[in-house]
Formats: sequence, structure tokens, C-alpha cells
Amino acid sequence: MSGEYIGAQEAQAIGLVDHIVLEGDFDRVVKELTQNYLKIASEGQRQTKHLLDLAFDLNWNDFLKNTWSARRRRWLPASIARR
Repeated sequence: MSGEYIGAQEAQAIGLVDHIVLEGDFDRVVKELTQNYLKIASEGQRQTKHLLDLAFDLNWNDFLKNTWSARRRRWLPASIARR
């Protein structure tokens, strides 16, 4: 915001960029990241549709339990999510 130049490592450290990539690796890394983001978005869409369907069939408390259960399954490692 001051207009001063900062390097890549500092930009990443303060959250302005997520990844630092060598120029020669740029295309490959963009492709890998894109595929990963698309996979995550697709799973998120499936979970959202599933939970929306449940919203009409369950009471509020049961719906909340299902919502938190789905979140745990999606974001936590399997060994933790099963608890």
C-alpha cells in the first residue's frame, strides 16, 4: 500500500500471494493447482446439493448434525473424521 517493492518471499509471508513458482515451472504448477481447485470445488458442490436435499427432509437439529458431519468428513483426515 506504500508503493514500495517487496520480494516474492515477503509477499508470500504477508499473504499477498499463495505460491512462488520458478518461471520454467509456471505452466505445470498452474495446471496442477487448477486441477486441485476444480476437484475441491466439485466435492463442495456435491456436498452442498446433498445438504440442500436434506434440508427439506430433516428437522433443524438433525440437519445441523448432518451439516457438521459432512464438514468433518470433507476437511479432516479420515482418522480424525471417524471419531
